[in-house]
Amino acid sequence: MFESSGGERKLYKLKHGGTTNPVQEVQVFAGNTNFARATTYAVCASNTPMIYYVTDGVLYAYSLTNNIEVPVSVPGLQAGETVYYVANKYWRPYGG
Repeated sequence: MFESSGGERKLYKLKHGGTTNPVQEVQVFAGNTNFARATTYAVCASNTPMIYYVTDGVLYAYSLTNNIEVPVSVPGLQAGETVYYVANKYWRPYGG
């Protein structure tokens, strides 16, 4: 993922292996979207095709399969609690 000077974020979907260009798709997120404004990210696409991220203290998930963003309800957290950190059990978070 890269951030442009205009604040938008570009998500590069890669396919490893082979001798051709690994970039399969580039997805652009406007600077005002939850995905672009997130403060921390966690991903492990080989385990689950989702990117988890925190924006304004709220946890979201973005499906790499369906290109849909959904807020995530976490059992045990009260409504209105602020999330500061997110991690995948296999990968360290990006930006956090």
